[in-house]
Amino acid sequence: MHWRGNTGGYERTMDFNERGTATGVRHPWEKHRFKFYHDVIVSSFGRRPLSVLDVGAGDGWFARELRSVWEAPLDITLWGSGYGEGDAKEDGIPRIAGNPDRSFDLVLMLDVAEHVTDDAGFLASIIRRNLEPGGRILFSVPAWTWLWSSHDMRLRHVRRYSPRVARALLEGAGLRVLESGGLFPILLPIRVLQITREKVMKVPVPGLEGAPRGVMTMLVNGVLALDRKVARGASRVGIQVPGLSWWALCAR
Repeated sequence: MHWRGNTGGYERTMDFNERGTATGVRHPWEKHRFKFYHDVIVSSFGRRPLSVLDVGAGDGWFARELRSVWEAPLDITLWGSGYGEGDAKEDGIPRIAGNPDRSFDLVLMLDVAEHVTDDAGFLASIIRRNLEPGGRILFSVPAWTWLWSSHDMRLRHVRRYSPRVARALLEGAGLRVLESGGLFPILLPIRVLQITREKVMKVPVPGLEGAPRGVMTMLVNGVLALDRKVARGASRVGIQVPGLSWWALCAR
């Protein structure tokens, strides 16, 4: 999702890695990312009734998946200024173009802040208007400034974050970081090799346009499942493993 700060609000466009293929098949990266964050949400809230705001929700796939596996009433709203004028519903989930005038138990800000020029101001406005006292924000950003590549430019990222800078952004907004860590640590060496090849051979770093097929699907799923378990296990015991993404669960 791309949000670009401007005087009238925030403009949204879709990131490559938030699109399904033409057949509607989701990339394994997206599926394992969902499983990871679903586990974080369950660990924090259990499975009680929950109100959720998904900021920069794209086509709503994450929200639909969350609703399909949640074992209690889930009141979820998608916010994206690119949805058009007024409110609309798709699959029974509200899609709102402007900042909703209500608060929520959980706010999802997954791979959003890197698109916003004034990330601190945007985060502060969400906390003020949309986060219940005692509520949680689940936040993620692409990690490490030295991983900047043509892939970031294609997605119109404003920046990448070091874990230290990302944590300072959250704490500066008055949030308390409850849990944090790296995600996709096993993929980090692969990205380093891709960036090195880009610099030496001028071969652009690839995106995630289209899902793998056949035997490759099994291989990719196996690697990502292991990657997810390593990252989640490390975060549970307070180990900050480096990864392609950095995430944090925060309390107001």
